[in-house]
Amino acid sequence: MEKLFIFFVLVFCLFSLQASEWTIFVYMAADNGLHSDALRDIVEMQKGLQVAVSKPNIIVYIDHIPSYKDGSVEYLQIRPSNSNNIDSHIIQTFPDQDSGSGDTLLTFLNWAYPRYSSNYNELIIWSHSDGWVRDDPVLFGIGQDTNSGSMIGVSSGELRNVFLRHKKKYDIIILDACNAGSLELISEISEFSDYIITSPDKFPASGFPWTSILLDWAENQTPLEMASLLSEKFHEAYTFGGIYNPSWISEAKVSLSVYSMAHYEALIEAISDFAIEFSDAKYSDFFSGIRDAAGFPEYNDMRGFMDIDFQYFVEKVSQTNNFTVSQKQIVEGLKNAVDDFMAIQTTLNSIYEHSISIMYPRLQIEFLQTYQNYWYNLRLKKSEWSRFLNYIYGEDTTPPNPVTEIEMEVLLETLYLSWKEPIDPCPLEYEILVYTDSPTHTTQPSQLTIDNCQLSIVNCQLSPVTQNGYFTIQVIDEAGNRSEITKREIVVEPINKDILYVAPNPVRASDSSFRIIFYLNNSRNQVNLSIYNIAGQLVWENKKGSLDKGEHNEEVKVFSSGVYIAVLRADNTQLTSKFAIIR
Repeated sequence: MEKLFIFFVLVFCLFSLQASEWTIFVYMAADNGLHSDALRDIVEMQKGLQVAVSKPNIIVYIDHIPSYKDGSVEYLQIRPSNSNNIDSHIIQTFPDQDSGSGDTLLTFLNWAYPRYSSNYNELIIWSHSDGWVRDDPVLFGIGQDTNSGSMIGVSSGELRNVFLRHKKKYDIIILDACNAGSLELISEISEFSDYIITSPDKFPASGFPWTSILLDWAENQTPLEMASLLSEKFHEAYTFGGIYNPSWISEAKVSLSVYSMAHYEALIEAISDFAIEFSDAKYSDFFSGIRDAAGFPEYNDMRGFMDIDFQYFVEKVSQTNNFTVSQKQIVEGLKNAVDDFMAIQTTLNSIYEHSISIMYPRLQIEFLQTYQNYWYNLRLKKSEWSRFLNYIYGEDTTPPNPVTEIEMEVLLETLYLSWKEPIDPCPLEYEILVYTDSPTHTTQPSQLTIDNCQLSIVNCQLSPVTQNGYFTIQVIDEAGNRSEITKREIVVEPINKDILYVAPNPVRASDSSFRIIFYLNNSRNQVNLSIYNIAGQLVWENKKGSLDKGEHNEEVKVFSSGVYIAVLRADNTQLTSKFAIIR
């Protein structure tokens, strides 16, 4: 009977835990100067659950300072309590961990989510933050661990990689940390939540008023209604007479924004339209004047560069009458996109919106250094904002970096090249000159220009293929500046086996044709070429009959896009080569 009783108690507890519509996961990287504030927040959560009618699951990771519980790490399940001390259930205890590591955050999330997730899930990352970058090459990001001397990097891609590996999406993500409300940081995790709540400004150490929030918690609230509750209670707590501003003497200066990820892609598209339209040195004085004269708040200035309030900037730009009709439409579209993205805003005692920040340094050298060291690696890069900034300082006279880390492969008459993309804020093109030794030992160049700033594969025809040569690559930026020339030797290795491949690969649907290229190490009597689609259906065939030893090729008209397999059958030999046709 005793075992049966225990069984029913466990089943009842499990049912009670899973019955909640909401789970709040809290990652407290508190091994720093905010440790006492973390303990206070946990006590507030306990008291909030004590008075709450609807009780969400609250699962907490907390990393303690060395002087508290020997710096241990605890996984907690918050329980209702009126105590002023931590009085919650300790699920697990560990020795000190590096809470400033993305791996530690991922371990907690992968452990907690499958055990405690509900219909609605909220994740809070609680700690110090320096936003998306700062001066120290180690300490920049979110989640400071003083004992380990680390933070979860943003511009390094560490934070984003956590969520990519976690493979879960949350209804709400709260970044309870300073300077986290930047487009740079939010872009890194935009697809992993419906709403992100944080501030681009300093975040108060007292944080959210969890007791009053949980008092009005309702299980049937939608994520937007829950975000609205959080914003409302935050505002009340810091107004005159609020629980975090009771004296009516000092003014609390705080801000909080709720960002709607449903409007993220539209915002990025609107920024891109704006950036492309105004990426011209003739607008330099105009935009620099707005930036310098507005005096709007500056964030994240630890390197001397500044992030600015993006919504305030767009508002000021939209008030000008100096644009064409089409330009006004672009600016108005950007303004509307920003407003849609900003689902809810709470600002106290500030003449500015304090809504969301973006990089906008005062000086060109600050921009170039910041871009090359950090910004280029961010997901926000696709917004073309860096391209816009590159021109607002005036004419671009800086040559791009040369191509490095070249990989080369020679297959018969095709030279395959790939290289690491040079770091540059504007679109690049690459001029490739291929030189091969002719039978008379003169040099004949073949030029190819590729408009692509991505990692590229370039197909250059070598003729004759049995001879060596070299190639050069020069990078050209949008303003016409040219990099130093990179030169590499071409060495064609002797062929002693049968070879089959398709060039180019991938084939573009806009091309009129492609070629099947093959080499026979011996003469063959029955040579048959075939192409099959991915379903194994024959789509093209050519029976070549007898062929001599050496190189051969066959031109084929382009099919519809898809994946195909080229097959060569020659006597008792069969070769295959997979290729793709893309739009």
